[in-house]
Amino acid sequence: MPIFGAHKKFKPIYMLKKFTLSLVFISALVIVYDANYNNAHTNGSGAPSGRTGSPGDGATCNTGSCHPSTQPTDQVATITSDVPVGGYVPGTTYSITATATKAGVTEFGFQLSPQNASGTKLGAFVTPLPAGMQFANPNTGMANKYVTHTGSGTAGTDTKTWTVQWTAPAAGTGTVTFYGAFNFTNSNNNTSGDVIKTTSLDINENTSIGIDETAEQGGFQVFPNPANDIVNVSFFLYEMSTVNAEIFDINGRLIKQTVAENLHPGRHELKFNAHGDMEAGVYFIRLNDGKNVYSKKVVMK
Repeated sequence: MPIFGAHKKFKPIYMLKKFTLSLVFISALVIVYDANYNNAHTNGSGAPSGRTGSPGDGATCNTGSCHPSTQPTDQVATITSDVPVGGYVPGTTYSITATATKAGVTEFGFQLSPQNASGTKLGAFVTPLPAGMQFANPNTGMANKYVTHTGSGTAGTDTKTWTVQWTAPAAGTGTVTFYGAFNFTNSNNNTSGDVIKTTSLDINENTSIGIDETAEQGGFQVFPNPANDIVNVSFFLYEMSTVNAEIFDINGRLIKQTVAENLHPGRHELKFNAHGDMEAGVYFIRLNDGKNVYSKKVVMK
């Protein structure tokens, strides 16, 4: 009886251990499943770094079965900017806009990054970022390379746009490519059925930097023309420059000269007092920015 009693005493302990081990195993499975489930859905709060589809990234949001997407059909993904046709001016800040469009879609995601073919970040996003956008995680060592949506920055009816400010890189950088990946979701609370589409935008560097003679920025202007005593000279600079302004008569004789040093990019205006030095007739105003020479005719009354 004592032995039987001991046997009865040990049996519940053995069963308890098996039951405890089973609970631990089941709990582990639940944790793994929950972690994978949550990991699969974290892109609703922003795509992880390196998902633009660029040559340097080599991945998008459908890589690794995160969003096992179908092939894009009529989904439209675009990246646009307000950079002039002539290209970006180093150190100048521009607006970059990412747009996703698909009828019937009410939630969109995106990731955007300015890179070269090797994946190096070019230029810099202006902080703080607008509402609905954030830098992608993990961001360690990325130096704010990737911009993506936040959890509150996905809603849209048939279309969604995100606009961020970007400062162009140093002179000599060359072409900057904005790579973007867009998620067109079906809002079914899981990864199935979402469509990932990539696109890119090349922005060239303005290498003909100097005084703008075109109408785009107002050009190189002389006014009033004809003039009496005061001649105004207005011009637009694409980069910091020293400008030599000269007035010649019709025979090529230098009448007036002024040097404006270290002018910042933007519009500038110089004034010449012609009283006593310039008789009625035709004159030429010449601007020299150290790279190019520009000339305009002015008539004195």
